This record gives sequence, C-alpha cells and structure tokens, in this order.
Amino acid sequence: MIVGDREALIIDTKTTPAAARVFLDDLKLVTNNKPVRYAVNSHYHYDHVDGNQVFRAAGIDVIGHEFIKFAIDNYDILHREPFMGSQVVNGTRRIDTARKNLADEKDPQKKPALEAALAAALKNWDEVLEVKPTAPNITYKDKKIIDLGGREVQLLFLGRLLTYGDTVVYLTTEKIVCTGDMMDFG
Repeated sequence: MIVGDREALIIDTKTTPAAARVFLDDLKLVTNNKPVRYAVNSHYHYDHVDGNQVFRAAGIDVIGHEFIKFAIDNYDILHREPFMGSQVVNGTRRIDTARKNLADEKDPQKKPALEAALAAALKNWDEVLEVKPTAPNITYKDKKIIDLGGREVQLLFLGRLLTYGDTVVYLTTEKIVCTGDMMDFG
C-alpha cells in the first residue's frame, strides 16, 4: 500500500472476493484514515485481479494497462490458465483429498482435524465460485502519473515481462519499484 497526504493506493486485489473484503478491512488499520482511492492491477492473472469486483463495489478505481482490461473482457479467464490449474483443479483436488482422508480415517480423535480441513476446502471453493471477472475501470497505455497528495506514483508499461500489459509501479521520491510477479529470482 502507498499512502499520500490525501489518499492511498494498493497494488493487486487478491485471489478471491472474500480475500479482498478482508484486505479492505485490514487496510483501515494502516491508512491513517486516508481513503483507498486506487487499486492497481500489476497484470491480469487471477491472484492479482480476482478481488476487483469488491474494490469497484466499494467505489475504488481499479487501474490497469489497457491489455489487462482487454484480457479480462475477452479471454474467459475463469476457464484458462493459471486460474484453471490453481483454483479449479487444485481446489477440487483439495476437496476430494479431504473427503477421502476423512472417510478413510479410523481414529476418532483425528476426525475433527480432517473435518476442519474439508470445511476449509469447501469454504475456499465457495469463495472461488464468487469470482466475477471485473476489468479495470481506468486504463493507460505507456505511463500514468497519480498524485496521492504529496506523493507521486508512476504506473509504467515497460513491455512484456510476465504477461502483456504488465504494470511496474514506481515511487519517484523514494526510488522504489513494485513489480508484482515480474521479477523471477529462480
């Protein structure tokens, strides 16, 4: 989160609407009563944009490169990677594994923990099903400058890094760069 004298900006909106709601509540604890005005999507993958619907419903502008809007509006992102593998395949696998582990367990003292694991997997699945792809309502092509009140933030498109439409967030005074998933240290 980046806080100026007037308002705040966050980068990426979480993996589910439920996670975004918790995140928004938590932000109130650290913004010094400054409203969150902007949420920037660093790229269009689910773990960076699937909370957009919550931020928009709260009246917060979601900003992304014009390609992010195109991808969310046109790619049926809930039925392709990385959402399918990470959320759908792994989510259903967690449920199936939790059900099997619970059914196979003979020790009654171990069953409560397995029931809790199944409940958590089912809750996570319900949260995934709540996702409604929501594109940014503000886009930019090469560069966008935001003044949060005494604090300048630049949104920069430097070319394809991880995906087309990657946004690098640059704090000009502090000379800090926020890159999302665009830097690989592997």
